[in-house]
Amino acid sequence: MTGKRACLVIALALAVAAAAGACSDQGPVGSPLAGRTFIATHRGDPALPENTLAAFRSALDAGADYLETDLVPSKDGVLVLRHDRQLSPTTDVEDHPEFADRRATKTVNGQVVNDWWVEDFTVAELATLRATIRGASPSGDYRIPPLNELIDFARAQSTARGRRVGLYLETKQPEVFRRLGYDLEDLLAKTLRARGLDRPDSRVYVQSWDAKSVHELSAALRVPAVQLISTARHWNADVSSRGLRRLHDQGDAAINVVDDRLEGDPGLIARAHAAGLAVHGWGFERGEDYGRWISAGIDGIVTDDVRAALAARE
Repeated sequence: MTGKRACLVIALALAVAAAAGACSDQGPVGSPLAGRTFIATHRGDPALPENTLAAFRSALDAGADYLETDLVPSKDGVLVLRHDRQLSPTTDVEDHPEFADRRATKTVNGQVVNDWWVEDFTVAELATLRATIRGASPSGDYRIPPLNELIDFARAQSTARGRRVGLYLETKQPEVFRRLGYDLEDLLAKTLRARGLDRPDSRVYVQSWDAKSVHELSAALRVPAVQLISTARHWNADVSSRGLRRLHDQGDAAINVVDDRLEGDPGLIARAHAAGLAVHGWGFERGEDYGRWISAGIDGIVTDDVRAALAARE
């Protein structure tokens, strides 16, 4: 074999290996988008029931880089994709007479609520419910997926689309579920490890409002952990230079900040970067000028309007 032909064979082999790695069963993995702001869909296409595979598929059609979702545990300790503990706002549980006796009164954020609760249903029972657009009547056969199903979906979509699909996973109300006997951080860490996603090069973020949850995830996993930040008193955080350095020193990799907080603190992105933290943003209204945030150096955008954010980026 001549030197020229040998070089060609080696180059082709490397190209094939790279392509295989991009679409392998290792799933939605890969280094962060090189120097570009990533776009994450917030619970999927808002025209479809939230946190369902159909909503995520539609958002990927629009060009989303990451799938952002909330995680809560079933009665039998399986993480499923739901924003709320209550089931009636986003499922047809009221139409299931076999579950009529599951209705119970519990307290949520100081308010007494009578509803059906995710922690009172096994993952198999949750699979019999149809997911709905919040507050709307059932329309279509949309189901509540467990986390493992989302991972399988992201892997299949990565292969089908020839690009890596990332996951942005939030532990929801971990402090409440701790009191109920569920360890969301351990459940999430075990799932990611079992699926080969606990690697620094995995395209996976884990986040929470709860600082304890973020720190436990950071200690247990090698994927970046993100602190959610709002303007509300109980979801606030010290974002002075000192406070941001403290978050970094505690193991946080990024902060995910509501748009109002970003608006009111023009220096926040630069301070966070100086402290070694990436900055993501969420809560943007329709008609948002995403271009100004991209120009300001924001590292990621979590949005209901993927197309607008991508248009600004591109």
